[in-house]
This record gives sequence, C-alpha cells and structure tokens, in this order.
Amino acid sequence: MAFITADRVLDSSTSTGTGAFVVSGTPAAGYRTFSEVMSVGDTCYYSIQGQTTSEWEVGLGTYSSANTLTRTTVYSSSNSGSAVTFSAGTKNVFITMAASKSPQLDPSGNVTALGTPASIALTNATSLPLATGVTGTLSANNGGSVAWQTVQTASFAAVAGNAYPVNTTSAAITVTLPASPSAGAIVQLTDYAGTWATNNATVAPNGSKINGGTANYTLNINRESVALVYLDATQGWVIYSGFNSSSSGVYAVSYLVVAGGAGGGANDGGGGGAGGYLSSATSLVSGVTYSFVVGAGGAGSVGTTSPNSGGTNGSNTTAFGLTAIGGGGGGGQGGLTGGSGGSGGGASNSSSPGSGTSGQGNAGGAGTNSSPFPGGGGGGASAVGGAGTTNGGNGGAGTASSITGSSVTYAGGGGGATFNATAGGTGGAGGGGAGGAGVAGVAGTANTGGGGGGSGGAGTGAAGGSGVVILSVPTANYSGTTTGSPTVTTSGSNTIIKFTAYGSYTA
Repeated sequence: MAFITADRVLDSSTSTGTGAFVVSGTPAAGYRTFSEVMSVGDTCYYSIQGQTTSEWEVGLGTYSSANTLTRTTVYSSSNSGSAVTFSAGTKNVFITMAASKSPQLDPSGNVTALGTPASIALTNATSLPLATGVTGTLSANNGGSVAWQTVQTASFAAVAGNAYPVNTTSAAITVTLPASPSAGAIVQLTDYAGTWATNNATVAPNGSKINGGTANYTLNINRESVALVYLDATQGWVIYSGFNSSSSGVYAVSYLVVAGGAGGGANDGGGGGAGGYLSSATSLVSGVTYSFVVGAGGAGSVGTTSPNSGGTNGSNTTAFGLTAIGGGGGGGQGGLTGGSGGSGGGASNSSSPGSGTSGQGNAGGAGTNSSPFPGGGGGGASAVGGAGTTNGGNGGAGTASSITGSSVTYAGGGGGATFNATAGGTGGAGGGGAGGAGVAGVAGTANTGGGGGGSGGAGTGAAGGSGVVILSVPTANYSGTTTGSPTVTTSGSNTIIKFTAYGSYTA
C-alpha cells in the first residue's frame, strides 16, 4: 500500500449516494484512469464533480478493488464538508491535491502551517523562516538542539535531534529512523560526497511511516539534503525541508509492455495474432517494488489431423496493474476462425478472423477457398492482417518504439499460409513470422510479441514470439535493485531495463 500522487488521472462514474465510487476504467481523452497508477490498497487525494449538478467533494480515497475508489475521509464538499449524497448522472472523478493538505510559501516566503504543530525549537537555525502556528525554539524532542554528527560511511540507526552527513562513495547506506518516536522528533540527512545518485541512501521507517506510507524512502539526488519531522501515527515522518533536490519520492518512467504472440494454424492456416501492445508513462514511488510477468508465445496448431485445432493464443504480460493480452491463435484446417486476443489471429480457408483488443491490437485477415490454392489470413497487429487469396495473407505491421534509444518495431502479425509453393504471406514488421508456402511457417521472434506463421502443409503451425517489458528510468532515480536478471543499458540520461521473463524493479 502506498499514497499515490499522479498527473492526468481523470475518469467518469455513474455511482450515487455516499458509498464507494466505481469508475468506468476508460479515461477521458488524453488522460489516464486509476488502474494505471494505483494498486489495491493504495490511497490518494480525490475530487468528485457532478457534470450537470453543483455537487462536489474532495477527500482521501482508498483504491479498494479494481476500478473502485472508497471515500475514506472527506475534507471539503458541497455538503458543508460532509459526504455528499450524489444524485444520478455522470460525475468526473480525478486525483487532485487537497488544499488542506498542501503547505505553500506565503508572500513573505514562509511555509504556511497546516494546523498547529507541537512546539519545535529553532535555537541553532535562526535564519529559517517560521510559518504562523509554529512556535518556540528549534529543539528536537528526545533531548537537545539539532546537532551535526560525524560523517557516516556505513548503515546506521539515526537518533532524534541529530543531523548526519552520509557518505555513500563506497556503497549504498541504509539509515534506520528512531523507533517509537515522539511528535516533533527531527532527523536531517545530507549527501556528503555527492554520490547518492550512484549509491543511494535508503531511509527505513522502523515501524512508523514516511510521508504516510510504510515503504522505505530512497534518496537518490546528488548533493541533496532532507530534514524529516515526526508528526503522528497517520503520516509518520514527513519531509518538511530540502534543497538541491527535485525528489519527492515519486518519479516518472516510460514503459513498453508487450504480450506473447500466438501460434499459427496448420494446412493453409492463418497467421498468429501479435501480442497486445501497451506503451505510456507512469509514476513510481521510491522504495516500492513493482513486479512484471512476461507472457510466452503460443504454440502452433498440429496438422496431422483433419480438421485440426487452431494455433494457441499467446500468454498475457502484466505490469503496473496493466494486462497486455496474448495474441489470438491462427485458424487451422477445416475452416476454423482465428482466435481473438491482443491482436486477432488470421482465419483459415473460408472463415472469419479473430478480433483484437481496443488500444492493444487489431483483427486478423479472413481466409479464402480460392482455386487452386486456398490461403489463410495474416495475423493482426497494429495494422489489420491481410486477407488470404490464392496466396497467404500478409501479417499486420507492428508498432515502432524508441524506448531503448533506437527505433525497434514490436508486435507484428504472423503471415497466412497456402499450398502454393511460392506465395506464403509475409510476417508483419515487429517479429511476425512468415506463412508457409506448401511448408511450415516461420516462428515469431522472441521478445517482440510477434505472431507465428501458418503452415502450408500438414506440418505444425509456427510458434509465436514471447513478449517483453521495457522500462526507461531517469538514471538520477535508478535504484539498481532488480530481480529476474533483466538486461540493463543506458540511453542518454535514462537507464533502460528490459525484462524477458518474470522480474521486479524496486523504485
């Protein structure tokens, strides 16, 4: 569970009353929906606004299940600060920044206070401006004024009231905050050698929270200084001061998620559909581990029986709460339709292609009984698969991505097959395998999500290519903590992490 802040999250809901709101899962154009940035149990500041009424509400929400936002605490509303009994009609639901939870600089450059904090003494930092509501002298509870300690070169337990220069030149360091702190406890940390971007300093809450979350907090900006104050059990340690830093514990990454391509059909079979293709950006929270599962390619159909089954669908790929759907299998002998999936499989002779998934891929091509050589349809991709004639239909072209720093095309459809010895369908750009011309087709390329080519004889349709997950992380934020042995490279100011099977990344 984590507290989530994210830009451009806007969805709609027709929920009524004072209960949880179920959003559509289909964001407004140019925006993202809640499932793209939140996992079950995460919290966020939300706003609900009636599209045709004056009803509105701002509060703390909990993502309690898929596409469901529970209104945990109401901060302000058109119902005098109480939960609004929303009437019928469509409402906009979006992530916001609650004014009552947002400290800002006043015209004099002072930080405006939220409520009245416990007395915090500033006896050794008289140049620091204080906002209204902060009184007394700067002393950390648990004894004495804030005191600078010697340079720390190994992991250590911090003591309230102390400031620490932290030197990570040799290795990353974990700073464990005090256990059972009292309100007003202060700890300050400074990057001594300008090496936190290379070897991070990790702050462990030690049973409390940091910024309202239970995860560790990663400091990864060179020459950063951060001061934390303990407020209460709800928010725990809150970062109240920092400089030479744009880090808030949340940073943006780009991703590419491709599912496994499907297998091709046999005996003038259709080409396998490409795996579903998803590409966008999301925000990661420092210290949170994100897991990925890369889908395998589907097997081709076996042509030793008549009629035979079509090719097997590719397996799904999951990342950030998203699911890229495996490609639909190519149709097999006997007029079998193509399978539906991320992209649809091509049909065999005289049958219909499989459909794709909106936002991930398109349908495959139709098959034909044209004399003298029936042709299977090409597998779908970003482009619709080609229809079979006396030749096999061409696989649909995939989508090019430059997430790795170079333009690479992914998720191409497999080519349809025919008994014509010279005219199998071509594989779509993006790893699609060619259809067979009187022979077996070509397999989709691994880690592209390409569909397998259909078989033009009694042999087995070709297998689809496996999927992939690729992240582009700002190198200044890259933690270096992964599982699953991904390939890690760099491109400009970004670190590129490529997963070809199960793995995880800790932000």
